[in-house]
Amino acid sequence: MFHFFFLLILVSYNQPEIPVNATWSTNGVTFANKNTLGERSRGLYIDLNNVIYVASHEHNRIFIWSNNSIEPTIINHVQLFPYSNLFVTINGDIYFSSSQEQGRIHKYSKESTNETFIAKFPEYCYFIFIDVRNFLYCSILSQHRIVKMSLNRPNTPIIHIAGTEGSGSASDQLDEPWGIYVDTYLNIYVADSNNDRIQYFEFGFVEGETIAGNNTPNNLQLKHPTGITLDADNFLYITDNDNHRIIQVDVDSYRCIIGCTEQQGSAANQLNKPYAIQFDSFGGLYIIDEHNDQLQKFYLKDADSCGKYQLCY
Repeated sequence: MFHFFFLLILVSYNQPEIPVNATWSTNGVTFANKNTLGERSRGLYIDLNNVIYVASHEHNRIFIWSNNSIEPTIINHVQLFPYSNLFVTINGDIYFSSSQEQGRIHKYSKESTNETFIAKFPEYCYFIFIDVRNFLYCSILSQHRIVKMSLNRPNTPIIHIAGTEGSGSASDQLDEPWGIYVDTYLNIYVADSNNDRIQYFEFGFVEGETIAGNNTPNNLQLKHPTGITLDADNFLYITDNDNHRIIQVDVDSYRCIIGCTEQQGSAANQLNKPYAIQFDSFGGLYIIDEHNDQLQKFYLKDADSCGKYQLCY
């Protein structure tokens, strides 16, 4: 008799199963607004338990909504870089770019009441991500490249991943990379903002492939994409920042799913420079609406699915 063993790779974020041709609510629900978050709050994370984390650099706070709470728990006096996103690990540690000094990554953990220094990169990280091997990735906007280092050992060297330290549009180049996403196979997706495209770098390769934007697929044109995430089938979801919309991309097709008038605005069916995007475990999409200074939620219509790493009841 043969015995097969399957390794379950746990990640801390949601990759829900989305039904084919799923649609989301046309009108968003304002989950938190400027009165709570302040101006230009950009950091967003939602974990497997649907705990919502938002970074407010204006107030130097991290807001945490858990157990469907209306009032958030607040972590005060956190020195946040204005463009810092958040990454939260399985054990609840919160990672972010610090404003103390360029390139510093700090962590706030449940066991500590203060933020602690974790790593130092050459310049500010406009986006961070931690992969399944516990490597910390940093998108260095000013150097047009993606780098990483291991969190398993102290004083680990910085490893170059993508880009050439000079801006460009060749397959191995980037121009102000913003959002990044690393799948469980260690392949990297990069929001290459000034090239108006999403670049895909297979693990171990420095030559990237354009998988969204610049007419790929089917004449898709992006304008300054900033955020990306994937669902369980590796469909790509993009915050098309300057087009004020959310795009879903399959292998050979795309469609607009939110903000499809491409007109900026503050109505419930509009966005004004969507910045960051995250799923909850039921397929709902949360979007940091940057210039409306709010967090919007769009429900998955007729949702009958549950998250890839959640139990269905």
